[in-house]
Amino acid sequence: MSSIVEGNSQMALMYGRDTFYFALGIAVGMSAAWSICYFGRTVRKKQDAG
Repeated sequence: MSSIVEGNSQMALMYGRDTFYFALGIAVGMSAAWSICYFGRTVRKKQDAG
């Protein structure tokens, strides 16, 4: 934020990009963990039923 106020658009762009990548990394990690847990639960249900 201070980079924008100071008129340093390059630094603001760099911080914005880093923030976006950080948030994207968290979202991808959460999605992967959820998918693995869901897959494991599905396999376990099929083994218990069959």
